[in-house]
Order: sequence, then structure tokens, then C-alpha cells
Amino acid sequence: MVDDENLVLQVLGHRLEHEGFTPTLIDDPTAALREIHAHPAKYRALVTDLNMPRMSGLELARWARAISPRLGIILHSSDTKRRSPHVDLVVPKLSGVSELIDGLAVLLARA
Repeated sequence: MVDDENLVLQVLGHRLEHEGFTPTLIDDPTAALREIHAHPAKYRALVTDLNMPRMSGLELARWARAISPRLGIILHSSDTKRRSPHVDLVVPKLSGVSELIDGLAVLLARA
């Protein structure tokens, strides 16, 4: 999970762990890209914010998909109008965690 807001990372990370997921929490998209590049087989899904410093979530999705074509990608953002062929699902931040958890479950079931 990639979000430049540490509080969002911690809260969502805790909830995902509670639901049985094992999230890796990264607050910098360039660091996330390095991690995916170093360990592409380790990750089955990427949840990313849209607006972050140095690299947008859409750019991160594009580069992550180039490294790992089967990676499921969720854009978790307040801006739900943005779309990309590299993103499998857009989940509004304001919709609550349940929709994110459901989306992750669907993506992981396809993998």
C-alpha cells in the first residue's frame, strides 16, 4: 500500500491486517517502485493513492505494471474520475475500508 499520508497508511494497514492481509506500507512511490522491482514475485496487489510527491499513483501503476504485468492495481483516491489502463479498480477514499477490502479480495482471487 502506497500513500504519502502516514496516518492513512497506518489506519488502513492495521485494518487490512485485521482482515487477514499482509500489507507492506510505503509512504514514497519511488521507494515502492524500487521494492516492486527488487521483489516482483512477492506482491500480488498494489493499492496506491493518486496525488503524491515525486510520482503520481497513475505513474506508479504504469511502472509497476511494466515490472509485474499480473499485479492487481487499485487506485485509492478522493479523485475517482481519473482512469488508466494500468489500474484495475478505483476505490474512493471516502467510501470506507469495506470497498477497498472487497476490491482486494476480488483482485487476489483472480491472481
